[in-house]
Amino acid sequence: MKVENLFSAAAQRNQTLSDMLSSGGTVRDLFSAQEAILRKNQSVTPMQSPEDFLEVCRSYLRERMGAEAERALPVLQTGVLHTADHHGGLYSPQSFQGDLLLGAFLRHMGDCSGFIPVFSFSQVPLGNATHARGILCFPDMRGACDIPLYGRKQDNQMVFCTRGYDAERIQWASDRARECLPEGRTRETVLRLLREVYDSPAARNRERYADQVFFLGLELSRRLFAAQSQLLYIEAEEILRNLLPLDLSNPESLLYRVVTEGSIRRAMNETPLENNVPVSAGLFCAADRKGRLIRLNLDADGVLRGRDLRGAEIEFPANPERLSGEIAQRHLIPTGPTAALTLGWARGLTWFGGVFQSQYLTEWRRAFAETLERAGFPSLSEAVRPWDCSGYLSGPVFVLSPVEGGAVHAGPVEFLSCPERAWRLAADWTNLSLRDGHIMGMFEFYHDLVPPNERQEGWYGEIAAYVGTRFAERVL
Repeated sequence: MKVENLFSAAAQRNQTLSDMLSSGGTVRDLFSAQEAILRKNQSVTPMQSPEDFLEVCRSYLRERMGAEAERALPVLQTGVLHTADHHGGLYSPQSFQGDLLLGAFLRHMGDCSGFIPVFSFSQVPLGNATHARGILCFPDMRGACDIPLYGRKQDNQMVFCTRGYDAERIQWASDRARECLPEGRTRETVLRLLREVYDSPAARNRERYADQVFFLGLELSRRLFAAQSQLLYIEAEEILRNLLPLDLSNPESLLYRVVTEGSIRRAMNETPLENNVPVSAGLFCAADRKGRLIRLNLDADGVLRGRDLRGAEIEFPANPERLSGEIAQRHLIPTGPTAALTLGWARGLTWFGGVFQSQYLTEWRRAFAETLERAGFPSLSEAVRPWDCSGYLSGPVFVLSPVEGGAVHAGPVEFLSCPERAWRLAADWTNLSLRDGHIMGMFEFYHDLVPPNERQEGWYGEIAAYVGTRFAERVL
């Protein structure tokens, strides 16, 4: 098998990845391109002031960080909203290195606060591709070694609905690490993470796993950055839970009009996305009694409807007061498109994500603008159309971890196992080739983009062998 065929198979399924692989630029050029997107969006007058968003974030952070929250607010005022990381870089190396890349981009933009805010969506299932249910490490050519905090039976439960882990779960994960990992630096690092980070009182004494992740990020930062930077894994749904009721009480807000105007609801049901799903299908979801996601459609008659896995119909009347109450009680969960609608196009924040988001958010914005035009609101449509949703920061990888026969992408465990070398490599990546960074990130690109029945046998090892030789200078 030629390893280049693997790269082509992934690239032909995503235009952003294809563009990056054919780019002759560097990370510095990527930063300049993303800054241009931000400046372009900042030149557009938003429909609503972002001040209430900043105030909600201030309250969220103050509850968790005390007075230190005030120091984090300036970075949120940059208008950069990083949303590629599904509930924390504690799992996926690509997400983790994407968060580090965000920190470098913020410094490029002149922010020297050291805070790295990541808006992590918790409606992902525990067993998602980035393994939100526990620690991932990469000791050999076979792929990720899972050190879970939750059992397989909970794989389909959303992080949003998951109760926090306890001391028993930490012991379970520790036993798993001793069983699966040979003696050495990786095992020692995982056990230290479980003992010092996961079992820290600040993290463990939280009722919801989604809230524990915030404190895991703080504890991890203290060990990764020696107090020079702090990862802020902010639960996007929790920010929206406190922000959306403000929109739903404001007849001038974009969200209020979407849920109350019959012509907009009808047009949303008539306007398809590229996958032939109507625009109306993407605003809210709910959870069944096991915490599994139930997709809801905003029907033309003003009712959110969906069916659980047993086929039972779920209904929520979409009047503003009722919606506010259901959101506040966590019965209704705002989704990514609703977040884009309220935080992006309405309040003027620029979204930066991965190869998927840069494509689907652009498509959703196009379809939503078409919806507003079709519904008889041309001025609203024109207000939405200018927003550039192609922001992209999370994808390239520039630090690899050695394994027998090659090298694999490095996550937090690998960084902590060899910290001095890791930070030397991470510090000089701005002049590195974008093509090279995306080839080193191909472990996740190939897995995520190529369907299981089309993947080449032994693909992971092929990539590991190739990058270990081709990019030996980037290996820990």
